[in-house]
Amino acid sequence: MRGFEQVKFFVSGGIREEEVPHLNPLVDAYGIGTSISNAPVMDFSMDLVEIDGKPMANRGKCSGAKTVLRCSQCHEDLLLPLEKEVRKCQCGGTYEQPPETTAGR
Repeated sequence: MRGFEQVKFFVSGGIREEEVPHLNPLVDAYGIGTSISNAPVMDFSMDLVEIDGKPMANRGKCSGAKTVLRCSQCHEDLLLPLEKEVRKCQCGGTYEQPPETTAGR
């Protein structure tokens, strides 16, 4: 519309297969993963949120270190600031830290 024909649009993050046909007139490429996975997934992005203990983030992002908790009953994930604790899920289950993976070690 503004004369920038060289600019391409790449859509990723929470996109579902059903949305692709509706977006095709505007989008050049897609990143689809979560919606076609058959295992429990956790959507996340790798953003800079802290440098040398000082919270900082890109505009629109939450700064500071985070922790991920998972409900032992319904498996709902919860992302919180590192120091904050929440132990009860809406389903009545208890939030716990999921076991660490050993990938890449």
